[in-house]
Amino acid sequence: PELDGAIDTVVLGGLVGDKIALVPERVRKLCDRLHGWISLRRTPPADRKVSIMLYGFPPNVGAVGTAALLDVPNSLDNLLRRLHAEGYDVGDFATDKEASGQSLVAALAILGE
Repeated sequence: PELDGAIDTVVLGGLVGDKIALVPERVRKLCDRLHGWISLRRTPPADRKVSIMLYGFPPNVGAVGTAALLDVPNSLDNLLRRLHAEGYDVGDFATDKEASGQSLVAALAILGE
């Protein structure tokens, strides 16, 4: 489903004979999620909480932020700078001249040991 853009699917019901039957609790669940997405959209970027997860397997061998043929540190750097430009609070990263995706990945690798 992710390839179709479905990042948060909810099954609403199913077929009963030749009719579609909705399950009320599933419809409520979808409505609650929609309400949450709308509320998030109305929240100023500086007030939103964002989590960034980096791949790190196998653990404790310095493999934090590694991915085959991908430049994770550079992508992390670009992502954080874009978030900052769009009004998100990325802490000192945006103003620290020494900060980079590479330095963040290195720090995370040390913390993971």
